[in-house]
Order: sequence, then C-alpha cells, then structure tokens
Amino acid sequence: MAYRPTDDQLNQMMTGPSQMEAGANDVGQDPDQAAVLSAADELDDERERSMEMAAPEGNFSLEALNDLVDSLNKVLPMFNEPQPYPSFAEGIDGELPTEFVSALMMVGQAAMDAGMERLAPKIEEMTDDAGLDKAARKMDTLVDNQSFITFLKGTVPGTPKSAMSEAQAEEMPAEMPPPPAMPADMDQLLAARA
Repeated sequence: MAYRPTDDQLNQMMTGPSQMEAGANDVGQDPDQAAVLSAADELDDERERSMEMAAPEGNFSLEALNDLVDSLNKVLPMFNEPQPYPSFAEGIDGELPTEFVSALMMVGQAAMDAGMERLAPKIEEMTDDAGLDKAARKMDTLVDNQSFITFLKGTVPGTPKSAMSEAQAEEMPAEMPPPPAMPADMDQLLAARA
C-alpha cells in the first residue's frame, strides 16, 4: 500500500516554506516569477486536494480494477496520452488513486461535452466492482462510437484530423483573392439579355 502522510505532516508541508521556496530568491529569481510559480503550485495543490475529495472509496478487486485500466488504456490514445495507465498489483480497500480518478474524470467530461451523458463514466458510481465494470463498459462503447471519435478529433490538439487541418491551413493563402471584376461590356451584354 502506498505511503500516505498524516494530517499533521500535510499541514506542516503546506504551511512551512520548502527549502526550494526559501532559496528561490537567493539565486536571483525575479519576484514576479516567484509569485507566478507559487500561484501555480497552489493551483496544483488545490487540484490534488479536489481529486482526493472526488476519489471514490470502496472495496475493489484486482480483476475489476485492471479491467477498468484496460478500458481506460483503449481510450487514452484518443486524448493523445502516450503512456498507458499502469495495471494494479493488488486490490484496493479504500480510495482510488488520484491520477486514476483524474484520467477517468477526463474521459467522463469529454463524453459529457460531446453530448453523450449516458456513456460518461461517473466517478460517484464507482463504489464497488459493479460500478467499475459499468464504467469500463461505457468506455469500451466510447472507443468505437464514431460521434465521440469525431468530437475528439475536432477538440483534442494533435489528433490526426487537427494535424491535417493545420497542414491544410498552412498551404492555403491567408486571404482568398476577390473574384475578377466583370468588364463594363459584359454588364451591358447581360443587361441586354434580361
């Protein structure tokens, strides 16, 4: 089981300055840059806390966990995620890992954005093996759903369609030239025919 710091240790880490932060200005770092980096770290910490709060708890078997990992790993390439999520070595009696929850939430949000609410894996339903199995089946369906694939190609940067569109955009001139003006004789000719 992974090491998990106590609440006291977490509070100490969050309130006490780290050695890196304490020495940041000693190496000549711009105070504005230090403030931006500090704000980014706070956002990362807040995101991590929200993921921990969203992480469902339950008693999950190794088979159900890895079945869900297999389904997730079929979907991740559609999001240009190069690394598959690693398989679990043992079952979990407690919270799902935050990285796993984050990946599942990404897929669920994309399905919602694509208008496919019924196929969106719902974190709150993943409280037991049946919930994990239901999420896995939804992702298996999403992988083969042409509407979902088309939606992702239009929204996820770096997908084949997006790359093709960018290449085509580079080849096309910035502005299309206006159509050639008709000679005055042509206007008179067309007016005479009408």
